[in-house]
Amino acid sequence: MRLHSIVDNIPDDACISSVIPLSYTPSDESDMRLFLSDKVCTSMDKAASTIMFNCEKDYVTRCQTDLNANAVYEPVTHPEADIVAHSNAFGVRYGFTLDNRNQDTPYYKAIDKMHKLPHPGSRFISSSATSHLKLVSLFLNILFNALSLDIDALFGVRMASMGISAEWASRSWVLQNTAQLIPLLEVWNTQYAQHTDTPPSLRCHDFERLYTNIETADMELSIMQLIGRIFDMDKHANHVAIKVWETKPAVWLKQNQVPATDEARSGSGHGGKFMIFDEATIEIWLTFLLSNMYVRFGDQIFRQIQGTPMGTNCASNLANFYLTSYELRFLGRLAAVYLDVTLAFLHDLVSCIVRAFLFTARYIDDLLSISNPYLHHLMYYTQYLHHPRILGIYPTTLSVTTAASGHTVDYMDISVQPQPGSVSRLTTVLFDKREHQPLKSLFIIKFLHASSNISNTAKYGIITSQYHRLRRIIMLRADFTYRMADVVSYMRSKGHDVPRMMQQVQSLCHRYLELYGTHPSHIYQQIQDALAGMG
Repeated sequence: MRLHSIVDNIPDDACISSVIPLSYTPSDESDMRLFLSDKVCTSMDKAASTIMFNCEKDYVTRCQTDLNANAVYEPVTHPEADIVAHSNAFGVRYGFTLDNRNQDTPYYKAIDKMHKLPHPGSRFISSSATSHLKLVSLFLNILFNALSLDIDALFGVRMASMGISAEWASRSWVLQNTAQLIPLLEVWNTQYAQHTDTPPSLRCHDFERLYTNIETADMELSIMQLIGRIFDMDKHANHVAIKVWETKPAVWLKQNQVPATDEARSGSGHGGKFMIFDEATIEIWLTFLLSNMYVRFGDQIFRQIQGTPMGTNCASNLANFYLTSYELRFLGRLAAVYLDVTLAFLHDLVSCIVRAFLFTARYIDDLLSISNPYLHHLMYYTQYLHHPRILGIYPTTLSVTTAASGHTVDYMDISVQPQPGSVSRLTTVLFDKREHQPLKSLFIIKFLHASSNISNTAKYGIITSQYHRLRRIIMLRADFTYRMADVVSYMRSKGHDVPRMMQQVQSLCHRYLELYGTHPSHIYQQIQDALAGMG
C-alpha cells in the first residue's frame, strides 16, 4: 500500500502540499480508490490547477452548515422535475427551449481559500454548466453587458451638473479588468501629483460575502431603477435589441420597430441572433431568475431567497448594477445639494467631496480609493457628513471592511505604489498571491508542460498572452521586463524551447515601438538580462 504509506508519513498538522515523486502503476489503482473513498476532490481558490483532497465528513459539514446557518437558503420539497419544467415553460414563452444539456439543478460546492490567514476559509459556489437557468442567466448577462456601456453617460450627467466635465471623470466606478485602472492612475500622475508633495493615501475595501448579503427585493428594485434611468436617456426608444453571444452597444428601437409577440422578439436577423427587451420584459426575466435560484446538495434541494448565486452567468453583473445604482444615487444627492441655492453654504464642501471621489474604482466587491478623506465617513447611506442632506453610499445590509491601507496597496493582480524617485506619483507592479505565503509553499502549476497534449500554437501562445496582459497592467518598466523573463524561465522549466520563446518576445517588443518610452531593443535586452540572472 505505497500510497497509504506516503500519506501516513505526512505530518498531521501539514496544511500545504509538496511534490511527491511517484511512478504510478496499475497495481496502485486499488490503493488510490481506497484513499479517495472518504475524500472529496476540489480545486483551490486562486489556484484552480491545484487539486485538494478534503475529508468527506468535514466537507459535507461545512456545506450543510453554510446552507442552514443563515437566511440565504430555504429547503424545498417539490421535485426537481417540476423546477426544470417551470424553466422550460418560461423559455418557450420567450422563444428558446432547454435541451438535454440544460436540465440540471446547480450543485452547491465549497473550494478552499488557502490564501486566507490565519485560518483558511471556504468559498461556496453554485456550480453547473448545464443548469436549467443557464440560458436565462446567459441572456441577461449579455443584456447587462450591453447596457453597462450606457452607464458612464449617467455618471457624466451628474458630474457635469457639478462643474466637472472632463471626459476621464465622466465614468462609473466600475472596472471590468485591472487594465482599466491604469488610465485613472495616469491622470493622477499628470494632473494631481504635480500639485502636491504629500504621498497619496491608498485604501482598499472589501464587501464581505457580497453575493449573499444583498437583499433580493432591494436588488431587483435597485437594478430596475438603474435600467429605467438608462432607458430614459433615449426619450424616443422604449425597447433594446441585443446581439446574442456578442458584447456590443445595445440597439435602441422605437415601438413601430418591435415585433408584437414575445416569441417573435427573439430570432435571427440584422446579421445574427437577437433578442428584444423593454423595461417590463427585463423585470419579468430578472424576477424569474431571482425567484428560481435552486441548488442541490446530496439529495436535498434548496432555494436561494437572498442575494444571487456565485457561479451563475450574470452574478457579477447583478452585483455591479446593484452597487452602481447606490453609487449613482449618492452622486445624484450631492448634485441636488450642489444645485440647491438654499444650501449654497455647502457648495464648497460638496465640490471637495465630489473631486475626492474622482479617484474611486471598484472591481465587483473590491473598492479602491486614492486620497479620499471622506469615504470612511460616507460608506453607508445611514451616515451623513456635516449636514443631513450629505448622505453616504451603501446600504447597511452590506458589510464593507478595510482590506489594506497606506502608501502601497495590493489591488487585484497589481500592487499600487509610489513611483521610484517621486513622492506623489504612482506606479504599478505585478502582484501574485501565489508568490506569497501560504500559497507560495504550495505546488501550483501556472502554465502547461511541453509534453501536454495540446498544440504548440496554444502552448507558445502563453508567451503572447502574458506579454499583452503584463504590458497593460504594469506601469514600472523594470517590473515588466523582470516578469516577462520570469514567464520564459517558468516555461523553460516545463520543457519549452527558449529560442522560440525569445523570438516571440523580440517580435512583440518591436510591435510596440513606444512601450515604456524607450526603444524596443532596450526592452528586449532587459528581458534577456533578467532571464540570464535567473540561471
